[in-house]
Amino acid sequence: MKYLEKDLRAMLASKFRVGELELVRVTWDTPAAFLEKIVNYERVIAFNNWQELKQRLGRDRRFYAYTHPNMPGEPLVFVHVALTDGIASNVQTILDEDTTSSEEVASGPPSAAMFYSISSTQEGLRGIDLGNFLIKRVVGELRKDFPDDLKSFCTLSPIPGFKAWQLKQDEDGLTEQERSQLAELTGDRKTFLEVLDTEWYKDPSLSEFLRPVLLRLGVQYLYKLRRPNGKQALDPVTNFHIRNGARLERLNWLADTSAKGVNDSRCLMMNYLYDLDSIEKNSHAYLADGTMAVGEPFAALLEE
Repeated sequence: MKYLEKDLRAMLASKFRVGELELVRVTWDTPAAFLEKIVNYERVIAFNNWQELKQRLGRDRRFYAYTHPNMPGEPLVFVHVALTDGIASNVQTILDEDTTSSEEVASGPPSAAMFYSISSTQEGLRGIDLGNFLIKRVVGELRKDFPDDLKSFCTLSPIPGFKAWQLKQDEDGLTEQERSQLAELTGDRKTFLEVLDTEWYKDPSLSEFLRPVLLRLGVQYLYKLRRPNGKQALDPVTNFHIRNGARLERLNWLADTSAKGVNDSRCLMMNYLYDLDSIEKNSHAYLADGTMAVGEPFAALLEE
């Protein structure tokens, strides 16, 4: 069966050529059948209704997908982009229906392109790095559209494995002083993990206490933990973007307070910045020995 699988992969690979990928800009005028597939395939921020899809195709948005001639009408991978004033730190701001009320949404020419959701749709194409090809192609398209305005190309990414990693640890990661502080705040009724299962982010006192703790644990998870080979980041999202040449720019506090953001990422989100002059150098360094490029905001957390 292994030999048969190898032959089948080789045959299918010969039929699927990356050079034949076609970039499609998705708009509200895109055929409904294609839009329906986008809704069904979304992996990062699910659509609750068609109005949300229309919102993500608005004037301050760009939505691109790759298709292939051998799979007509089928989105293989797609990405959501928000055009903002500066690097965004909160996904609810980007998803806000009333975008005109957001300070981060560009009212004039945008200075940043925020990649806030990317989804691959075909399990059988897992070995082909379509997301990497798409991001770099979209950056090129956006530079054509805004040659003098866009200064930053950055993601606002979830940390989907953060909570699961925490739950597997023998220790909670708190210092003795922090445990004492937590006992005072909760009346010694809840452990650290029990507190994190409440709506702690709505409590100013708990939120203030947890901020340095979760940021510290987030830095450990994203930057210090590696896979068995000692080079690749344990977190798959980090590994994807750093391998593609991005850098760890900023870890954002209370960046996603949706149910999914609380349950998976403890409300944290990460900005991975694609500095066009450093992409190749960053990628080579990471693939060679696991060196991760970091920006000043993340470097400050490392020092702390």
